[in-house]
Amino acid sequence: MKSSFRAIIRTSEEDIPASLTDVPLSELPEGDVLIESTHASLNYKDALAILGTRPVIRKFPMVCGVDVAGVVKESNSQEFKVGDRVLVTGEGLGEDRFGGLSELVRIDAKSVVEIPPNLTNSDAMAVGTGGLTAALCVMALERFGLFEESSEYPVLVSGASGGVGSFAVALLAKKGVDVTAVSGKKDALEYLGDLGATHVVDRSEVFAKSTGYLATAKYRGAIDVVGGEMLGEILRQIIPYGAVAACGLTGGGELKTSVYPFIIRNVALIGVESIRTPRQLRQKAWERLANDIDRSLLAKTTSTIDLKDVVEVVPKFLNGEVQGRIVVEIGK
Repeated sequence: MKSSFRAIIRTSEEDIPASLTDVPLSELPEGDVLIESTHASLNYKDALAILGTRPVIRKFPMVCGVDVAGVVKESNSQEFKVGDRVLVTGEGLGEDRFGGLSELVRIDAKSVVEIPPNLTNSDAMAVGTGGLTAALCVMALERFGLFEESSEYPVLVSGASGGVGSFAVALLAKKGVDVTAVSGKKDALEYLGDLGATHVVDRSEVFAKSTGYLATAKYRGAIDVVGGEMLGEILRQIIPYGAVAACGLTGGGELKTSVYPFIIRNVALIGVESIRTPRQLRQKAWERLANDIDRSLLAKTTSTIDLKDVVEVVPKFLNGEVQGRIVVEIGK
């Protein structure tokens, strides 16, 4: 084995942006599974960490990247053997534990998920944290019982042209649900239509003209990846006994609302997170994704870059220039 491995790393808070560097093997953290990475995905959160725009990283030095897929190279766990195809999403990668934009990743077995047989490693990273989060949102609405009966009202998906939103639209459409997709990108109409959205509306159209505690009920439920004012407005427009699965806060962490949607209309607000999700639930979500995601559509909406190109590409996330998914090919 080589004495070092390549990784996108930030060495300190002042080291902006991160860079592709040779890291000594001795720097790898402890863990009972060593993964030889083949692919990673590039997410908005990774862009923030790499450029130092927001304090995503909790300790330095830190290898960036919240997702990784690869092959088990060494294992001290009975659950995995050398050669198994595996992935890790979240679990502190790129935040408080060396992340996935790296040739090698060492981590505890409890954080590792076996890649479903009908997904390639590249497919798994095209799905990544975004797809996992979307699947968890859909599953949360299913547990609530939102889809047990048919409804004339659509389900709203905010931030629909982003990673989580795109998969949420596709998964809901697969269920035969009427989906209204919200996007601030004027060129996203065809893209979201291909994913299965019935209607595509601009962000401004979501905000009702009325200023009361409740607005006209338009949606049976929603998946919100924005948070902030958007989430508050969506809650005002959910029909009685509807539900909202909230998983993002790009629009802010404050929620301006009242008790009226919850008490007068019996609306439920369900929080969804994908970073520390129990392993059994993650495995179910990945099996769901492997069965429900259209591979041809996944290929159409995914672009691939090399590890050496990551730092150059990440500013596009913050400039709103990224549509679909970016897979990083590592194992060349």
